[in-house]
Amino acid sequence: MSNLNGTYHGPAIPPPPLDYDCCCGYIFNLIFKVILGVIVFLFWLIVCPNKVKVAGVTDGSWF
Repeated sequence: MSNLNGTYHGPAIPPPPLDYDCCCGYIFNLIFKVILGVIVFLFWLIVCPNKVKVAGVTDGSWF
């Protein structure tokens, strides 16, 4: 048995392939990630220690 406390220099272990039977699993996964991202963003806005400053455009002459 080899020493497992050292650095491993073998080949990289690839992640397991995603096995979607149809595009339904892919679409569900994408929608879940988007909803989770929106929830995390809203939680961050609520818990954010600083006020979020939004600069409004008052003069459109830079076009």
